[in-house]
Amino acid sequence: MSESNISFNSDYIDLVKNLSSISQSIVFNKKEDKIEIIRSNESQSIFYKVVAPQEYFTFNDNRICFRNFIEFYQFMSVCGVSTLQQKDNCIVINSSSGKIKYTLSDYKSLRKAPENLNIQEPDISFNISADNLTEIKKINSLIGSKFANISYKDGKVNVELSNTEFGNTFDKDFSSDFVKPGVDELNFSIYTEIFTKIPITENYKVILYKEKGPMIFTTSKNNVDISLFIGRTKKMES
Repeated sequence: MSESNISFNSDYIDLVKNLSSISQSIVFNKKEDKIEIIRSNESQSIFYKVVAPQEYFTFNDNRICFRNFIEFYQFMSVCGVSTLQQKDNCIVINSSSGKIKYTLSDYKSLRKAPENLNIQEPDISFNISADNLTEIKKINSLIGSKFANISYKDGKVNVELSNTEFGNTFDKDFSSDFVKPGVDELNFSIYTEIFTKIPITENYKVILYKEKGPMIFTTSKNNVDISLFIGRTKKMES
């Protein structure tokens, strides 16, 4: 493989680093004129999909893989990268400090993820702000709940955190902005881990399904589309 320069968008690289708390291994795939990442946490309770323009991270071939993207990001940060180059199975980080050759990973050695993640028409949707997510994250760190109960009734989506051992609870209502005809109630639980993993710099549209299906957080910024899929779980004592 011949040596080639890599151009990158710093905000996009920062976003991928932030999502590395869900999966340290990252696989960038070229899809038409886009770059797509689909990864999950080890327990597969959280999946995410990020779609961005190809010019946000240019590379050879159709796929590039990192065993530990946070490690690669730290090399870039510490060195104060000036340029990136791809050569054979390495990325060369050039900086005023020197040159680092970072070895890329073999796709077959990494945990597999679905080929695609699609969003169906919601039964219910509502909006949640970055400030709301920050509030929920902080309060849950105090309550210590492993589960969040999600319910809907009379135009309101309720998010409830509770710790049955100590009796502490928190709940907040959100006004729905879409409800499919015939859907009057909804109730299920998710792991609160999502509130520690989701990038909370943006506002999100949240999609809910009555019977089956994940809770989905979606947002878009600077031509980057982000979707996080959170599986349901049986609620147990926190």
